Amino acid sequence: MGVKTVKEIQELFDIEQVLAKTMVADPVAVTNGELDPRVVSGVRVLDGKVVDWDTLIDLDKFNLTDCSLCVLGQTHGDYFTGLTSLWPRGEGRGDGEIARLGSQHGFSADGDDDYEQLERDWRKVISERQTLRAARNA
Repeated sequence: MGVKTVKEIQELFDIEQVLAKTMVADPVAVTNGELDPRVVSGVRVLDGKVVDWDTLIDLDKFNLTDCSLCVLGQTHGDYFTGLTSLWPRGEGRGDGEIARLGSQHGFSADGDDDYEQLERDWRKVISERQTLRAARNA
């Protein structure tokens, strides 16, 4: 690997640079801005904390209402483990605050109709990312 310049080291820690080199930095760019803002926020959180998270999702099994088959279920083993991995307890965060953050970032919803829209949006961004990744690797 050799000695790195200061600029190369800075780029290693610049999340925007990392995202630009590995995947689409802005999920809205992929979907023409048609995503629920909570899903966009959730995608950004995952992009910052889980490398290649979209490759862990099996869309044939994906079900946002199932704690083991939702986004966090498939990336972290189950919904609750995913929540506390993204937002650890402490620092003033209890279970209620962590659950609220999950909802604010599109990992859960307030009602059945809301789940349907969120699941459509998650499926859209995951599918498009997986398609882009497959094309890049071809």
